[in-house]
Amino acid sequence: MSAHRAPASAKNGGHSQLSHSDKFDIVTKVEGTPSREDTARMVEQLLHERFKLQARREMRAGAIYWLVTAKSDGRLGNHLHRSDVDCTALGTQRPPQCLRNVIPSNAHGMPIEALSSWLAFNLQQPVEDHTGLTGPFDFDLQWNRLGTPDSPEPALPTALEEQFGLKLERRQGAFEAVVVDHVERPTPD
Repeated sequence: MSAHRAPASAKNGGHSQLSHSDKFDIVTKVEGTPSREDTARMVEQLLHERFKLQARREMRAGAIYWLVTAKSDGRLGNHLHRSDVDCTALGTQRPPQCLRNVIPSNAHGMPIEALSSWLAFNLQQPVEDHTGLTGPFDFDLQWNRLGTPDSPEPALPTALEEQFGLKLERRQGAFEAVVVDHVERPTPD
């Protein structure tokens, strides 16, 4: 089962027995091959039942990033290529290269929107795709994941520009936030 994808900006709006550093392993089994929508519903149900999660979505204004092409001619970097396979449209009939996707370190047949979502998660800021790029892409991004000053790999913004030909522009805008009103420690099995 895949992880629940919430917008990048989440705020605690009420009672919580958990801190941001609390981590839990959740093991589930499902019958068949559920759709993404079914998987999202199952994860939401699990979070509500086991963690007593109560959350809502609301619009907020604040700092966001726009993902845009870095070059005026729209050329992309050497590590971002159009793909001949669309891993989002294949459902359960995915070729082997789609099963190894770890966006964006090494992903195949994924839309730029998937890169935007990954960036939002890692930057903990909303990221909107304003590249105008459509269709599936293959990604191969090498960057300094740990932020160590002596790393040979570049920082994420530099890697995006040098390797993908994309950049992040800081803007002010509206975004959807998940507000957690209540959450508890999970119930045991």
